[in-house]
Amino acid sequence: MFAVQTTESAAFFEIISNPESFSALCDVLMLIVTIISVVYAYRAYQHQKDRCKKETACNLAKYYASNIIDKYGDIEYVFNTSGISKIIRDIFPLNKLQEFDKDELDRLFQEASLPVKDFEEKLHNIDPMSILGAQMSRACTPEERTNMITSYTKLDDDGKPKVVNELYLRVDFEREISGLLNELEWFAMNCRYGLADEELMYQSLHKTYISTVWMLYYYISHRNENNEDKLYTNLVWLFIKWRDRLSMIKQKTEAKRQKHLKKAAALKPKVHEGSPLK
Repeated sequence: MFAVQTTESAAFFEIISNPESFSALCDVLMLIVTIISVVYAYRAYQHQKDRCKKETACNLAKYYASNIIDKYGDIEYVFNTSGISKIIRDIFPLNKLQEFDKDELDRLFQEASLPVKDFEEKLHNIDPMSILGAQMSRACTPEERTNMITSYTKLDDDGKPKVVNELYLRVDFEREISGLLNELEWFAMNCRYGLADEELMYQSLHKTYISTVWMLYYYISHRNENNEDKLYTNLVWLFIKWRDRLSMIKQKTEAKRQKHLKKAAALKPKVHEGSPLK
């Protein structure tokens, strides 16, 4: 043992006494320290980046709940009461929505054997009372509701409320749809470019997000007449990503369920025999 230690000490003193060998040893040690520092710095950067993405996702989810959900609820209420929601589900199958442009829109109308003009006429003739009801549901005070009733209704000869200034109601409704699309585009942009953790938001927001974009498919595709100047590209990207993820999860869940059913069917029931009579 003493001989080995002596030999190692001698080799060490030989290295440090040789300027070239000592310099090479220092370079190796510095390289190792640099690599370790870079690894730790990168891990700290990744940790900070992931934390920022999660924090941004939480803030976005809060904004989504405070702003987007309310607007979605208003439009959904109007479409449900007017029967447009059912038409959208029938004409625009969820799994066929891919390009979100005018060509795809026209093709889906042809496959459904429904003229575009009939659908557009139904959109333009939405009952203004439904629009007013949606707006009143968001009123924060009785005074605000009273002002809306006074501004948009009057009593007819039979004493029943009748909507007036319905043109302004329709314009407000169209403006609300455009505003919602812009907010969804901004929301999706944060997800697409890694500013927020979209997987974290998917758990709680994917159902309403997919439903909202599906409901507004006509308004998106109708404005995308060519592929060069497409609108709402980030919105569409997130819709397709979340829709396909949801479909894949459903398929895996169904496959597991079928597997469990087959295993259960293959098991033979146990027959319990009682003790013999004495």
